[in-house]
Amino acid sequence: MKNLLSIFIPVKDEEINVNIISDEIINKIAHQNYEIVFVNDYSTDNTENELIKLKSLNNKIVYYNNLKKGLGVPSILVLNNLKESMFA
Repeated sequence: MKNLLSIFIPVKDEEINVNIISDEIINKIAHQNYEIVFVNDYSTDNTENELIKLKSLNNKIVYYNNLKKGLGVPSILVLNNLKESMFA
């Protein structure tokens, strides 16, 4: 099995852009073994709902809600939950 490429994307109030971002990435790396990891960082719009929809359509999309404030918390959250070796 190929190494897993994990793409980490922190988002805040990006309900319109999360679909665009995920589509662009998937179009470029569809041949790879990948996961796209979104971290919703206290969004006040419908970003979480859009991430739920994306995840239901593609099991290679993962999202976490950041529940702690503080510089670097989204990065720590993702690094603690990565599955494999390659990270972007």
